[in-house]
Amino acid sequence: MSSDGRLREAVSHQQAGRVREALRLYESILADEPEHPHALNFAGVAHAQMGNDRRAMELLRKAADVQPENPEAHRNLGIALRDQGRFQEAAHALRRVLEILPDSAEGHNDLGIVLRRAGKFDQATAAYRHALTLDPEYAQAHCNLGNALQEQDKLDAACRSYRRALAIDPAMAAVHRSLGNALQRLERLDDAVDSYRRALDADPGYVPTYSDIGGALVERGDVEEGIGFLRRAIALDPGAAFAHSNLGMAMHRLGDLQAAREAYDASLALEPGNTHALAFKTITLHELGEFDAERQLVDVGRFLRSASIAAPEGYADADEFNTALSDYANRQYDLSREQVRREGITPELFAESKGPVTGLKDAVRRQVNDYIASLPDDPTHPFVARRPKQFKIIGWANLLSDNANIHIHPHAWLSGVYYARTRGLEGGRDGMPAGGIGFGSPDPRFTTARDFEIHSYEAEEGRMLLFPSYFWHGILPFESPRRRISYAFDILKVD
Repeated sequence: MSSDGRLREAVSHQQAGRVREALRLYESILADEPEHPHALNFAGVAHAQMGNDRRAMELLRKAADVQPENPEAHRNLGIALRDQGRFQEAAHALRRVLEILPDSAEGHNDLGIVLRRAGKFDQATAAYRHALTLDPEYAQAHCNLGNALQEQDKLDAACRSYRRALAIDPAMAAVHRSLGNALQRLERLDDAVDSYRRALDADPGYVPTYSDIGGALVERGDVEEGIGFLRRAIALDPGAAFAHSNLGMAMHRLGDLQAAREAYDASLALEPGNTHALAFKTITLHELGEFDAERQLVDVGRFLRSASIAAPEGYADADEFNTALSDYANRQYDLSREQVRREGITPELFAESKGPVTGLKDAVRRQVNDYIASLPDDPTHPFVARRPKQFKIIGWANLLSDNANIHIHPHAWLSGVYYARTRGLEGGRDGMPAGGIGFGSPDPRFTTARDFEIHSYEAEEGRMLLFPSYFWHGILPFESPRRRISYAFDILKVD
């Protein structure tokens, strides 16, 4: 059979999902013609689909070299690099696509995806917006823009992007779900549930939405209905860790503590270190009276670290650095007043760190690396066992005039706070430091117990605290004539 005939047959196999058969034919073509451009390109994609990363890179790079002006060759190389987490190389390949086709909306969208995954949210947002200037009806770019905005906590803007995508294509189940996620984070539970229902109308087999709507219904108080959706999610996908965790929260609310614990354990067996499951399991253990097991998870002495941070290069002393951080936080908050999710909290600031935040982010990275290195070798502890080899940092500023609700950071592994301006805090209660941070007592909406031990720490300028993201915590009451300014941050595991 000729090379062209084998190529047509191989492409047909690949499009039908018969990748091994396609590869056999592509490799036979390359044995005869080692620089056949289409065989190189398609075979590289096929090897990437099979997880043969080294061979995929070899072929895709050669395809791009053989046809340097073929945008598809550079695009396939960029996507393969992206899927391997090699974001800088992927961005370089995709920028080559845009050198060849500067007006490609798809090319700008592809680049935005890589930049977003690399945590460069401002650049990703700009890439998506450029794609949309070229093609205003590009529904997927509207969706991707919404995702980037949501990751920066710009939730109202994210909702607008999702709705624009859905106005173009109402059948996009994933966009209905993403809209529901944003609305749920805005605590607009009725609207979130409605979006999840629309996602299921568009795709009744879209399993993650069953878990989402179940969790939202439980949070809204419709526990029995929520349990029905959660059990449906688990039946469709027994490996859905978050569905098990949401089911645990639902069973706890019904008062079936043993069933709640079993659901959390099922979630943790699937995803060790699941922050949501660990946080709510600690409440259930407490109400079951299993205090030793609870203390093993919430071991403040073992897992909370405190460090005094020296001023970075370019600042005379810590006070000058903290003043610069405070001024920057005030400016960013004033610039983003229409985008803030909660009063007193800026959108994400660390992704494209500028000015003094660059020095702070460097200090956070050093402290986190030291923290990870200092953890004991304990594969039985779900938090320790999940320590990341690679991580990214997101962060924001808190400019507050009073205390904050007790909460966790459900999507992170480690969290922390740095105090930039805390002078003049007064009004502490029950012997607790005014405006400090308290650990131990969970959100009272989720427990009937009243005897949780509270560990409190002073808000000291220049001090950084690190703690597991599943630790329940909140800012202690205070009074102050001016804003108390701190920077909070999350450490996200990069697979």
